[in-house]
Parts: sequence; structure tokens; C-alpha cells
Amino acid sequence: DPGSYPPGHLGRVFLTLHYHSNTEKLLVGLLRIKNHPSRTFGSTNACDPYVRLSVLPDERRYLQTKLKKKTCNPVFDEHFGFH
Repeated sequence: DPGSYPPGHLGRVFLTLHYHSNTEKLLVGLLRIKNHPSRTFGSTNACDPYVRLSVLPDERRYLQTKLKKKTCNPVFDEHFGFH
């Protein structure tokens, strides 16, 4: 519901986080984004979003989702692991 977002919102990211202490691995599940702002005012599907994930302090190493064309509500359902 767009009415539930404050002015200037950047949408919502839905994800899961699991840390496995025995392997020291962080698992990130990027599920979806809801109500990502459109690049074009008045258009609801002028987005080609993707997400880059990194774990600080090493911002140079990142993992990236696939590009989702022409949607401001992409479903990614992609999972990543950081050591």
C-alpha cells in the first residue's frame, strides 16, 4: 500500500539473515523489494533494480543479484554467503 510509506521513501527490502557460528558464515536471503521508487515520475514500472550486498569493513568485495527489468516490486529469492 503506497499510502503507508512516508514522503521520500525508498521502498522496503525483505531479507533473511542467518549466522552459522561453527563455519563463521553469514547467510543472506534477499527475498524481494516492495514499492521501490520509479525513475520516472508517475510511472509505476520504470525500474530495473538489482541489489549489491557487502559486509563491512571490506566494501570492495560484494555479491550482486540478477537484474529485474521493468518492475518496482521485484522478487529476487536469491541467497548469498559471506565468510
